[in-house]
Formats: sequence, structure tokens, C-alpha cells
Amino acid sequence: MKTIISVCIISSILLICGCKTNSITGRSQLDLVPESELQTMALTEYKDFLSKNLVAPATDQNQEMVRRVGNRIATANYQIL
Repeated sequence: MKTIISVCIISSILLICGCKTNSITGRSQLDLVPESELQTMALTEYKDFLSKNLVAPATDQNQEMVRRVGNRIATANYQIL
């Protein structure tokens, strides 16, 4: 029983210490990984993704397709609101 209470107290302390206020939203959030480490991990994964997947060439046909899909999404979002 003492072990369970000890674990709960230690967990609570760690959660409180790991919380910080988001400067943009003003809300509290749990910060388990530092932002600098998170950015480094994201960049590494992005480079890995790009090395395994080809980027579509920027042709007029591809650009028109992206523009058309974007307009449909914008219209759908406008209708929902």
C-alpha cells in the first residue's frame, strides 16, 4: 500500500514539474521532451522520409491539380462554417 502511495506522489510531482505554459495559447502542457530535441528528431525523420519517397515534379499539370484540390477544400471548409 505504501508503494502505491509513493508511486502516486512521485508521479504527481513529476507531472507538475513537467508542466509548462504554452507561450502562444497560454494553456498548460506536459513537456516530456525539450523543444530543441523534438525539432532535431523531426528534421531527422523528415530527411529520412524524403530519402525514401520521391517528390512529384513541379509540372503545370501537378500544379493545376494541387490548385484545384485546394480550392475544393477551401470551398468545403467555407460551407461547413
